[in-house]
Amino acid sequence: MAMELVFYVKSGPLAGHVFPIKEGSILGRAGVDVSLNDGKVSSRHAEVRRSKTGEFQLVDLKSRNGLKIDGQRVDQVALTR
Repeated sequence: MAMELVFYVKSGPLAGHVFPIKEGSILGRAGVDVSLNDGKVSSRHAEVRRSKTGEFQLVDLKSRNGLKIDGQRVDQVALTR
């Protein structure tokens, strides 16, 4: 049974929005799989990748504002249920 992945926005102007994602999805503002209309989001901001252990991760694509979890900047974050 395939697992459905979604990206849930917790804060900012898109708070509460849910976007379907899959391995290889690029998130950003323009010309991407998941378009996030937010001034803090880079054109190509992050990508959904699978780790060597099979877990899905959201990986920063060297964006200016990076990924932040609980206020801390991170290069990648495991996607959880």
